[in-house]
Amino acid sequence: MAFDNIHLEKGMYHEAGRSFTQVLEQLDPSEGYRGTPLENTDAFQRQLKRFGIRVKGAGSDTVEKFFSTFESAVLFPEFLARAVRQGMDEANILPAITATVTRIDAMDYRSIYSVPEEADRSLAYVAEGASIPATAIRTREHLVRLYKRGRMLVASYEALRFQKLDLFSVMLRQIGAQIQAMHLEDAVNVLRNGDGNDNAAAVFTAGTSPISGEQGTLTYAQLVEFWAQFAPYEMNTMLVSNATMVRLLKLTELQNPLTGLNFQGTGKFETPLGASLLRTQAMADGCILAFDRRYALEMVQAGDVGVEYDKLIDRQRGHHVHLRLRQDLHGGGEGARGMMGMSEEITAAAVRILGTEEELLPALCTAAEAGLRARLRRDVDPEKECRECFVMAAALVAASTLLSAQAQGVTDFDAGQVSLRLKDPGDSMVRGALYMLTPWMEPDTCFLGVRA
Repeated sequence: MAFDNIHLEKGMYHEAGRSFTQVLEQLDPSEGYRGTPLENTDAFQRQLKRFGIRVKGAGSDTVEKFFSTFESAVLFPEFLARAVRQGMDEANILPAITATVTRIDAMDYRSIYSVPEEADRSLAYVAEGASIPATAIRTREHLVRLYKRGRMLVASYEALRFQKLDLFSVMLRQIGAQIQAMHLEDAVNVLRNGDGNDNAAAVFTAGTSPISGEQGTLTYAQLVEFWAQFAPYEMNTMLVSNATMVRLLKLTELQNPLTGLNFQGTGKFETPLGASLLRTQAMADGCILAFDRRYALEMVQAGDVGVEYDKLIDRQRGHHVHLRLRQDLHGGGEGARGMMGMSEEITAAAVRILGTEEELLPALCTAAEAGLRARLRRDVDPEKECRECFVMAAALVAASTLLSAQAQGVTDFDAGQVSLRLKDPGDSMVRGALYMLTPWMEPDTCFLGVRA
């Protein structure tokens, strides 16, 4: 299937165990583009090309370009997720301090561990017929609870629609960087205090054996004594605050010309002890957190970066109705219903009722949908519970209002005008529409029988 023939729908974000891009890759494998101008693109990037959406450079498009069609709007959540993920990956030091990454499909996790006895630390000879020493692997006593980190983007469509995607992505990357900073704080907290399974880090204080000197001092001799406490493991990673980093860099023993040259060229600092020195705001001043990154920390993830696309923008009825309709994408159903959103179905039904396609009809159908949604009970989802009735009712209201407006010479509409029309349902088409939705509407008046 060519990339320009793929049908995009909201349901592509709901496939278990697969991301939106993975779903696209199955429909449009990148392997089929080897030796072509699109060789270095993935399935999502080819969809951007399909709809002519430029997200980078001086000639980048505006946010509005994503919402030019129903299918192109499906790409917007993935664009957001990628920009946020890019911000998380920039200046990310978690891979440098993490031994392994475990992906699960739950919010609770019980890890495993091995604590060998002193006799198990030596590799003794095993006599013929003798039993081989065993190292027990056990599950942790306490469950480790996972937490979700996120940010909500609050803006009106009017505030964003004309903004360049290149500039918009800068703000999204900044959000990603903030989320990653919170993840790093969590990692530092686990390294220092443990995960609730009695596995907090050992604490050494300057001036208290085995560390020489006085409390509050920092010398190279103290670093060597600290390094010696790690046997049989390695002290290969050190986390420090900005102020502590400055103090370390001023030590004479750490001013090796080759070390300084590497730091100036790459921004990475290797101490003479062989440990990578990493700076982070998650560390308190006057504290050095050192560990063997090969064994110390397990990163557990439940899913990847997710975007709640129904909540991307804080929207209101009426004034923001067009954005809401284009974002509440519909996937599923059969036949023609699965190929279009509810707004498109309403417009198609209104065309069938009128027998002609008027220029103002789509806008009027959008307004009619907004007006009818406002009259439904809060617990009613028209897409799931009364789709056919709702589509036909909105089409009837739109057709009736169009005919009435044409008779009066009206050439434009908004959601407010349709709301006024609904308040006075004198037209038979409007009465029929309201009657169809009666089971799902908020009652205006309720009468109860009383026994005599």
